[in-house]
Amino acid sequence: MSNQARSVEAFVAQKAEFDTHLAELAEASNNHFGADPDETLWEQVGWLNDANAKLHDLADQFAHRGEYARAAVPRSHSQNPPPQHEP
Repeated sequence: MSNQARSVEAFVAQKAEFDTHLAELAEASNNHFGADPDETLWEQVGWLNDANAKLHDLADQFAHRGEYARAAVPRSHSQNPPPQHEP
């Protein structure tokens, strides 16, 4: 199996795991993370604040915002193709 095929296989596996986590979080969010509106305390607010900060960081990484902003536009692969390494 080529290096490219192995990387695609690994990517698909990681994406499936990522999607599983997203679905689990979406379900938990729909259920207000198990918080009872009549009994919610600052502990639940603190946990959700921490979770939001982590998700914000991930979104910034993906969208290249904040500390992850790109300083310059990278050259396209057609102008400077990456080296190909086969094991």
